[in-house]
Amino acid sequence: MGSGRAHCTPTRKETASQQKSLSEMSRDELAAFIAGNQAEIDKIEAELASRAKDVSYLG
Repeated sequence: MGSGRAHCTPTRKETASQQKSLSEMSRDELAAFIAGNQAEIDKIEAELASRAKDVSYLG
């Protein structure tokens, strides 16, 4: 059986345990961290956009 979570995104605790603080990261690590976050944001925005309903005709 599954864990009951719909998505496989790590929880805040799981993410924090494998992540250095920003001040400890090298320039390359920071760039990778930002790129990974941006990719996740883009994925979530695309998912939300696909669920969006056009209500502009109501105004």
